[in-house]
Amino acid sequence: MLNRAIRVALAECKNSTEPSHIAAALRRDFNTTYGSGWHCVVGHSFGSKVVHISRTFAFFRIGYTKTAGDTQTEGQLHVLLFRAGSA
Repeated sequence: MLNRAIRVALAECKNSTEPSHIAAALRRDFNTTYGSGWHCVVGHSFGSKVVHISRTFAFFRIGYTKTAGDTQTEGQLHVLLFRAGSA
């Protein structure tokens, strides 16, 4: 599950580094692959306290490089992905 989440997040970073786009791509993929109930938060800085189903929680950081014209910007995003609801 974690490897899939990282792959999806990195693939979406090639299209956009907008946190909402990455979160939507992860949620869509996980709802399709593992069933509904997935929630995703992506950003530079946030706090959380969540109740989740056992073994359905991931928190990781991804690095990205964004190019605009001749300028390259590097950064990191934090990703929180979890499934809530009844098993």
